[in-house]
Amino acid sequence: MEWIATMHRAIAYMEEHLLEEINYEDVARHVHTSSYEFHRAFSFLSGMTANTYIRNRRLSMAGREIVETDARITDIALKYGYDTPESFTKAFTRFHGVAPKFAREEFCQSFMTELYRHIGPDVDVPAGDLGVGAREIGYMYGQYRKLKAAFENGVITGKGMSFGGSLIRPEATGFGAVYYVEAVMKHENDTIEGKTVAVSGFGNVAWGIVTKLAELGAKAVTLSGPDGYIYDPEGITTKEKIDYMLEMRASGRNRVQDYADKFGVEFFPGQKPFGQKVDIVMPAAMQNDVRMGEAEQIVANGTKYYIEVANMPTTNDALKFLMSQPNMVVAPSKAVNAGGVLVSGLEMSQNSMRYSWTAEEVDEKLHRIMTGIHDTSAATAEKYGLGYNLVAGANLAGFQKVADAMMAQGIAW
Repeated sequence: MEWIATMHRAIAYMEEHLLEEINYEDVARHVHTSSYEFHRAFSFLSGMTANTYIRNRRLSMAGREIVETDARITDIALKYGYDTPESFTKAFTRFHGVAPKFAREEFCQSFMTELYRHIGPDVDVPAGDLGVGAREIGYMYGQYRKLKAAFENGVITGKGMSFGGSLIRPEATGFGAVYYVEAVMKHENDTIEGKTVAVSGFGNVAWGIVTKLAELGAKAVTLSGPDGYIYDPEGITTKEKIDYMLEMRASGRNRVQDYADKFGVEFFPGQKPFGQKVDIVMPAAMQNDVRMGEAEQIVANGTKYYIEVANMPTTNDALKFLMSQPNMVVAPSKAVNAGGVLVSGLEMSQNSMRYSWTAEEVDEKLHRIMTGIHDTSAATAEKYGLGYNLVAGANLAGFQKVADAMMAQGIAW
């Protein structure tokens, strides 16, 4: 029992220091035993040496990073203790059974091999999300076709244009969010033109938001990443700046500081952009990005419009606090970010018709439906005596639609 407890401490130490230059002798010293005794005990209890355990865990972590990020193989090799990409590739392939450059592809294919029997154009239709773009969708759809021996391209959305994708799909969530903001402005007898906007994130959704804001005469002044945020008082409005967002994402570096370095604007390391004084806040990065501290900053700055874009970007207490402010309009992500799945639906429509709409046609439909989502939410909240409560309105309207359908089909219980 004593040796088992010692091994638990040893493993915990190795996990904590995996990215450092450690070996079994370092671990033995940490658990206060001789190298020889530790080596024998660890090998006996785990079936491998401590050095092998460390190497395998590093390769396992590297595999996950390759699948989940766009980091370069060279950078990953150095991070996990390999002198050259070649030595890393050799070790990785021996451990995983697949070369690093094919790991993402094989992961997607393996996933679809299990998923394909549960989906279909008239059964359930998945789409991309964080970390899953057109490339991954292509890998999965290719495997689906192989398994089904059928060209059912309506089975998955976010596809490339060469095999049934839709124009405006990459921009859809961001564009739709801005169209929702337009509808809010109309309700408030305000205009989006000239407004300053704090946007968090710098990925696909943020890029769509920034692009459409610039087109409509507003300006995003912030972007954020894991390393901090940038503040560009002139606005991210030029083609050069907007296109550079795509370069940053494609680089795999996951650093928003690159924007600050290129355009000479201020960078705030380790901070979020919600302390900047702006007209509109649009969190578009990840869940729980806005907590109570950030919510208090937003209110203190006198921001009128808080528009959720990422899925559940606000903690419950922060959302309750923001909704309690008498002069603030709060819009929920379940309505605001509907543009992505909306254009997925339009992609399915085009697949069914064996026809492709122009970008202008898709954009017009996106604009019209997003306006309708806002108007339905507002009208439903008003109907139930809740005033201009877009959060409650969206919840009630969604529930009402599902409940009505269930009752009409005789399947309610």
